[in-house]
Amino acid sequence: MPPVRLKHVERARDRHGRVAYWYFRDRAGGGPRLPLRGPEGSPEFLADYQAALAQSEGAGRAVHDGATGTIGWLVRRYYRSSEYLQLTPGTRRQRQSILTRFCAWRPRQDAPTVGERPFATLRPAHLRIIRDAMAATPSAANNMLKVVRTLYAFACRYELATLNPASQVERLTPPNPDGHHTWTRAEIAKFEARWPIGTRERLAMALLLYTGRRRSDVVRLGPRNASDGWLQILEQKRGQGQRAKLVEIPIVPALAEVLASSSTGADAYMVTAQGQPFSPDGFGNWFRDACRAAGLPHCSAHGLRKALMTLLAEGGATAHQVQAMGGWTSLAEPTRYTRAADRRRLNAAAADLLAAAFSQTAATTAQTPENTTQKQRTAPGVVIPTGRKWSRKIS
Repeated sequence: MPPVRLKHVERARDRHGRVAYWYFRDRAGGGPRLPLRGPEGSPEFLADYQAALAQSEGAGRAVHDGATGTIGWLVRRYYRSSEYLQLTPGTRRQRQSILTRFCAWRPRQDAPTVGERPFATLRPAHLRIIRDAMAATPSAANNMLKVVRTLYAFACRYELATLNPASQVERLTPPNPDGHHTWTRAEIAKFEARWPIGTRERLAMALLLYTGRRRSDVVRLGPRNASDGWLQILEQKRGQGQRAKLVEIPIVPALAEVLASSSTGADAYMVTAQGQPFSPDGFGNWFRDACRAAGLPHCSAHGLRKALMTLLAEGGATAHQVQAMGGWTSLAEPTRYTRAADRRRLNAAAADLLAAAFSQTAATTAQTPENTTQKQRTAPGVVIPTGRKWSRKIS
């Protein structure tokens, strides 16, 4: 007899092919997404389900059932706003997760949670305390500040608040200000040596490197997107209120060679070992494992997108060409790549000029002490050192 299907349970295969279970009750309201031990219906599964049920109900009361005027109430109003509902599902999930943790934070065990406090009393000093408590993970602390800033910007626009306390709080310096590591040519060659053409890992790298797409787009690329030597895809990531952009990428010979020699799925090029499409997160984790196996633990999928933009800029591409390949709507990011490439080219040219100038100077000034003394002796009216005292040669 099949197990009873319980409410709020999600099922999916992880990157190892195992079925994983999660409890996810309140999607729109930002409820917690909690793992459950399998198999479904086992005593461990039912125990985890009961614990998750109790935890989500407690979190729901703290975050979403707060009295009018609390931070939890403001979060609930934000979730019902049009600007939040226009966000992509992935962005909504991310903000729900951050706001749930923010509202559940408390300075000490016997103190009320942030979600239970009046939102009008939140001050920059309070946010600095929460930020400092997250100093071990500066990127998470900065993301918290960013989302709280968005929450209070919403409150100001709807005249629920007059000040945005998060706008006055300083960000922490992340350990890697430049974000994901940009692959070098040597690292690309090392990965290719470990994963030859025909492997799924090499196919993944080729799709990431030669299209410049994010992993959320790469997992959706498939034969249906290819036409007349081009790949066409609607970008998954987009700004608030923006429509999905259609991006067209040429299938360069190196990518065509890998595609022709690889086993792909019917709908998507990249599939798991069980023939199922990847999720963006599952693909990212699986590709990280491939990087570690190649001796590149610091490399990631997004770093190949940055590598392509860097190679284009170093090859002389303009900011507009880099912008078109990256699918950006402004020139801010592509200009950063081209400016860095131009700086390197100028520095290299300056180094060549400097080397040439020093070589000419060395050629004209290279002389022995004997030659110097002889020239000074033959030159009229020149003061020369004699070793013990100075004397002037009389012409």
